[in-house]
Amino acid sequence: MHIYKSYKQFKKEEYKLENQLEVEKHTFDSLLKQKEDHEEEIEKLKNVFDIEEDYDDEISSYLLAIKKETQKLEDVQKVGRQDQNLLEFYIKEIDKAQDEICETESHIRKLEKEINDIESEHREIEFNIDEARDELKPYEQKYIEKLNENTSIMTDSLEVTYQERLTKMSKKVSPLTNGSLRSSRKTNNSSVITDQMSRRSKRAK
Repeated sequence: MHIYKSYKQFKKEEYKLENQLEVEKHTFDSLLKQKEDHEEEIEKLKNVFDIEEDYDDEISSYLLAIKKETQKLEDVQKVGRQDQNLLEFYIKEIDKAQDEICETESHIRKLEKEINDIESEHREIEFNIDEARDELKPYEQKYIEKLNENTSIMTDSLEVTYQERLTKMSKKVSPLTNGSLRSSRKTNNSSVITDQMSRRSKRAK
């Protein structure tokens, strides 16, 4: 915004200086024409008349006037050159500011493109993750079902093995001891099996 205001101010100064230069150019042309007229008039006086002493003051006055007008013209030209230099400086500054604006806008567009590319890549990754999850759901369900099935089979196998070992041991002990031992071990082992089944069921879930 500051650059735009500066640019607008420079344009106003440029328009003002151009008008001033036009006026000064017109003045310069007018003075030059006047100088030429004076020179022609002096030349006529020299060629036509035998200049006497009475005309010396008038001629000197003309020459002095011409000298003053010439000096004035040179001053106008000097001011005009200064204004032209200032105008050229303003134009260079404006061009420089415009180049900086273009460079900044180009950098912004580059950053916006990089951001859009990153966001697009992120959305693609999220889509792939969701797609992979959907593809894994059937396998996950089958795994859970298979794990539950294996747990059930293992539990049944342990129970059968326990009953077989219990039967073999009962044959080696006395009837009384066998009855007491069977009751005690059955209670303890039932508790162990129940705990194992509970833990496996939790892991499967």
